[in-house]
Amino acid sequence: LYGVALPRFQYNLLVSTRKLTEQISGITVQPHMPIVGEGVFYHESGIHTAGISIHPKIYQFIPEESVGGEHKFVFGKHSGMVAVEAVLNKFRTELEKAGVQITAELVKRLVKEVKDLREKKIGSNDTEEIMRSHYQNYNALGLTEEGLLELALQSVS
Repeated sequence: LYGVALPRFQYNLLVSTRKLTEQISGITVQPHMPIVGEGVFYHESGIHTAGISIHPKIYQFIPEESVGGEHKFVFGKHSGMVAVEAVLNKFRTELEKAGVQITAELVKRLVKEVKDLREKKIGSNDTEEIMRSHYQNYNALGLTEEGLLELALQSVS
């Protein structure tokens, strides 16, 4: 961005290095951590996905492939027709083999279904369970305060 290049620095290995670091440490990087986060090249918002479809640099000034990342659309309550249509077109051959024609009506119906599914998921207890599981797994990587207390108590017996 600033015209500075590090000789022999392999930018394309940044994402794989992040993944290896997570695997070794057991601690994940925040999904939207600039450049290397798992979700930094994922796009959901309708206007955002439309911009990315028109020209990626509108919202993404670093090309994902230059750091070993991957561009993806994710679908939720903010999704729009442009992203749905782009993904359908990406899989056009497979859809046509299955007898599915990409039409404006199909795109509109899928956008509505995506938004409805998102609302159902948020309304369920799945979100709470996912967050609980995340922190339980995070705590299992090390020792909690209670675990330390237990070790201390065992040392006197």
